[in-house]
Amino acid sequence: MSLWGDGNQFFKIPTDIKKNLKHRMTENDDNVIGEELPTKEDLSISFKQATAVCILVYEERENNNDDLVQAQAEDLADLQALLEITWGSLCKIKASGREGWRASTDHIGYLVRETSTGNILVPYHLADFFPSEDALDNLCRIASGVRVSDGVICLSGSSTFSGILRYISDLDYCEYAPFDRGEGWYDQFLNALRTPLEQQECEIMCLKGSVFNAEIPPKKIYTFHTPEDCQTQCFDYTLTSYAKLDFVTLYLEQVIKATNIVLPVDPGNPNDPTLSRSFAPQEAPIADGSWFPQRLLDPMSLGHCATWLKEEVREMQNVDLIKAAKRALSLSRITGFWEYGNDIIEQLNDTDAARQATLEEREALETLLTESNHPCRETFLNKLQETLEYFLPENPKPNYNDTTKLRRILTELLERITI
Repeated sequence: MSLWGDGNQFFKIPTDIKKNLKHRMTENDDNVIGEELPTKEDLSISFKQATAVCILVYEERENNNDDLVQAQAEDLADLQALLEITWGSLCKIKASGREGWRASTDHIGYLVRETSTGNILVPYHLADFFPSEDALDNLCRIASGVRVSDGVICLSGSSTFSGILRYISDLDYCEYAPFDRGEGWYDQFLNALRTPLEQQECEIMCLKGSVFNAEIPPKKIYTFHTPEDCQTQCFDYTLTSYAKLDFVTLYLEQVIKATNIVLPVDPGNPNDPTLSRSFAPQEAPIADGSWFPQRLLDPMSLGHCATWLKEEVREMQNVDLIKAAKRALSLSRITGFWEYGNDIIEQLNDTDAARQATLEEREALETLLTESNHPCRETFLNKLQETLEYFLPENPKPNYNDTTKLRRILTELLERITI
């Protein structure tokens, strides 16, 4: 069974909904439907079907079926309009009656979460599980400590689900750092990466950094632990070089690892190749909305993200079940199969495998701290012992060690998202 019906048509959105949505779009300057809109159930169907077509178009392009993609230009334009209207309308419904939330009119498909530390753009499909205000204050404080530029930093990956999952192994961030590609840009990039390693404060501690050069086969990774290690002459680089910085910090009184993927982006180039290293549907920008290089509702980008998640789940479910489950949670949200996401959350919160994976992550963090020469090492090691005790099993539920149901949920989800 395909995502959007019997699979015999390229673009099978219910005709009455499609016409209604297009008509309403022409009547509203802000691309958000007024009161006479299709029901939430109709919009949810359109959400699921539109994502299905994004997946199909992306996979056909990857299979070099350019004729199909070009032949459906009009349908692709309808798809773009449908995405904007559907997500924009759902955002407006979601924000209604929720204090501190509003639908963004500048970035369609996002809700604006207003907090004491600033505004956060939240993709519609992530809003249900977004962290509480206390947690957000912590996450925004950490974001200020891990960022290296005046660009846009986003809550990413597991950070966006930290409001609903009991066991969080680490906190993920992604930063779009503006660097034009003029002479000396790479020196400026490395200078920015050195900054966290030079900090001596004990609120947040940089453990190491890595520079990735994916276009130099085989893929090269350069790792540095001190500012002196991070020198231009030590690295080869390309226009798609990017970095990862690993930190240790406190989140809700627990010691945790935080990771910032730093993408140097040319603000004058909307097609900067570095943008392909991240996915907007998995990110919540901490931003005032003045500049954000990614497009949430680009059909190809949505299709790419969903396809990548699907392949990640398929490849990892027999290697790292918990990581596969978290990828599947993201996949269920972006494709509209929300019932599977709810089941995955229940399993991740109630199975020993998730607790054990989190404990192992903290134990690995203990090893990194032990090997560090940072003056704040002992402060974090002492606090980490309390955190480790929290993850010891206590009064486990029946079938606590059984992952059979979780595996079945992932298998069924993949079957539903098979084009």
